[in-house]
Amino acid sequence: MTKGYFTFVLHFHLPWVLGHGRWPHGTDWLNEAIAECYIPLLNKIIQLADEGYHPRLNIGITPILQEQLRSPILINEFEYYLKNKIEAADNDIKEFSKKGQKTFLQIAMMWRDYYLRISEDFKNKFKKDLLKSFSQLQKQGYIEIMTSAATHGYLPLLKNDRSVDAQINLGVQVYKKNFGQAPNGIWLP
Repeated sequence: MTKGYFTFVLHFHLPWVLGHGRWPHGTDWLNEAIAECYIPLLNKIIQLADEGYHPRLNIGITPILQEQLRSPILINEFEYYLKNKIEAADNDIKEFSKKGQKTFLQIAMMWRDYYLRISEDFKNKFKKDLLKSFSQLQKQGYIEIMTSAATHGYLPLLKNDRSVDAQINLGVQVYKKNFGQAPNGIWLP
């Protein structure tokens, strides 16, 4: 039997949401991904490394997402999002305590604690710079970050080769700017 290989690739993409309000398809969409996907993944990779494991993941981060993650606007929006989530959980805790609803109270406390940890990690562990945090994990050999077409356009549907070339070239340029090196891989949409 021929030996095969398996590669686990995570693909991170969100369309441009900055400047499009908060909900439902504005910054809340991106903030939710940061709070419930990107930061927990960073934490898990670091935890595995600290425990002596050597995780190896391929992660595709589209250029459009890279640019949003490095935006000062996003940092402010994400902190606002976390503040609102924590306040909402605190309000739920008061309400469920008053009504004696222990199960709901425990859930509200879990979410408050969760968002407090995410806020703490974002500010102190990751210094409000998730791209830099991913880049450091790449330099340590735990992950390999790939780029993608600039706008995540579906390349087979683009009408001419110049458009495809422009999408790929810009995707590579954005990657070089954000990670200081050429990508070793690309997610081709």
